[in-house]
Amino acid sequence: MRIATGIRTAVALFVALALAACSATRLTSAWLSDSYHGPAFKKIIVLGVSEDGATRRLFEDSFAASLTRSGVQAFPGYTLLPGIEDPTPGQVRDAAQRVGADGALVTRLLRVEQKTQVSPGYVRTVPAFGYPGGFYGFYGYYRTVLVEPRIYTYDVAELETNLWALDGASVLVWSATSQSFTPDQASSIGTALATEVSGALKAAGLIQLPPG
Repeated sequence: MRIATGIRTAVALFVALALAACSATRLTSAWLSDSYHGPAFKKIIVLGVSEDGATRRLFEDSFAASLTRSGVQAFPGYTLLPGIEDPTPGQVRDAAQRVGADGALVTRLLRVEQKTQVSPGYVRTVPAFGYPGGFYGFYGYYRTVLVEPRIYTYDVAELETNLWALDGASVLVWSATSQSFTPDQASSIGTALATEVSGALKAAGLIQLPPG
């Protein structure tokens, strides 16, 4: 029984590690306006749409910090619009003028879906200990152990991120959807999403990151 328990534990650990390996946020689609011909963005306001003020601040802080480390000057939206949980486009443009920002990255949650992963059961032959001698005691004795299937559920958040040009009228320049396997960790999502977004924006020529 200890062997069977150990096998089940190992399988559970394997599945847990597999899910953890998928925890990074990744882009699933992206769109680029073919009518925008402006220069690369240098200063960007980061906004997270959330009813929970603490979640929004964690997300905006981590997203802006990650973008700044990449070489793009970024501002968490709540620091420029204190006490305003749902800023209007006009308020965002006013804030952008105060700090000289030329773009705004706005991320909102589209949906959270619960996924299921099944670790199938299987039969395994393992050594048995404590058999009372005899013919099998010399050649070794094995027995069959059934490893039961395990079912795991986890949440996947789908997000939408839009880049708006704030020079004059607000113009949507770039949009992407992404998936996160850690929907309850706003800080982790912000950091991972910023990495994905900055790479995509650089590839599209919308931002210029320093070499290396």
